Amino acid sequence: MSLQQVLVEVLLLCATEAGIRRIRPPETPGAEPVRGAPGASRAPRPNGQLRVPSGDEHPHARVVGLVEALGLRPRFVHSTSWRFDEGSVVLTYVAVVDPPTSPTVELEPLDAAPVAVGEATSPPERIDPGQVLGHTLRHLAWLVDQDPVAARALEGWRPFLVGHRPEPFRALEDHLGPAAGRTPPARADVS
Repeated sequence: MSLQQVLVEVLLLCATEAGIRRIRPPETPGAEPVRGAPGASRAPRPNGQLRVPSGDEHPHARVVGLVEALGLRPRFVHSTSWRFDEGSVVLTYVAVVDPPTSPTVELEPLDAAPVAVGEATSPPERIDPGQVLGHTLRHLAWLVDQDPVAARALEGWRPFLVGHRPEPFRALEDHLGPAAGRTPPARADVS
């Protein structure tokens, strides 16, 4: 099997009073339909993810451009994972935006699933969209605690991410208390 292309997959998320919601945008120019899944004839993907070829553009710039083309303002864009899927490398990005006001954009509750686990020297046999979303949420929970830029961009998200803390941090917190899994913020006044 040869590598066909690099695809950029975008998970669009926003925070509402009800918590984090996935955004299902209307048809998206340049987004490819899902292969082998229900609703494969339409984009975005049935799970709300968008996939676009990376082309010659940096994937990060491609994501920002796609989000803006949808009429949304990106607050935070970050690559969360990659995987090999049907002959392509898929780079997954999360794009956090303000809640959309357009009536053509649907907000959906999350359907995050536990992490996909492979073997010590091989990837999981299958990775479902809910597992990609679950990994993304754990990644955001880690970033909010570890990265001051992410913490500022995702201000107000911490309560929604509590249940998505990465496993090692949860184990530490269970044993040592809530502050155990957090790294102190970097100090600007290093002498």
